[in-house]
Amino acid sequence: MKIDAKKIGFDKPFDVKPSVKLERKSDLMTIKALQFQALDAKSRNLDPTKQDYADTLLKMYEEKGKLTDDSEKFLKDVFKLTAKQVDHIEENVQSMDELVEYVIYVIQRLQNMSDKQIELEQKKQAEANKEADPKK
Repeated sequence: MKIDAKKIGFDKPFDVKPSVKLERKSDLMTIKALQFQALDAKSRNLDPTKQDYADTLLKMYEEKGKLTDDSEKFLKDVFKLTAKQVDHIEENVQSMDELVEYVIYVIQRLQNMSDKQIELEQKKQAEANKEADPKK
């Protein structure tokens, strides 16, 4: 299967053969991303004047670094990247959010979703978010 890599700075798509091993790595990466998302949501609901806010914020930044490292390792494993190619990603992706968004895209592709299906799913999610928060 061909996976587009323009969002991480590569002109040509990567050719990946889906496997149980990659499915397992995808599941673990999904769990890590969801755990970070839950921690981030928790930090937004804490009182900044309380000690648990600082503790949670510190943990969140530590986990953010781990998630970035895990995301790079995941892409390295999936695409069989060299250290130079991983450096290329670090230099071309502007934020951790972009990196994780791309990793989620790769996971969806490994789950046999087409680019069109992913695009449709993203539109549905954007609409749901808009309805949930009318300020957006």
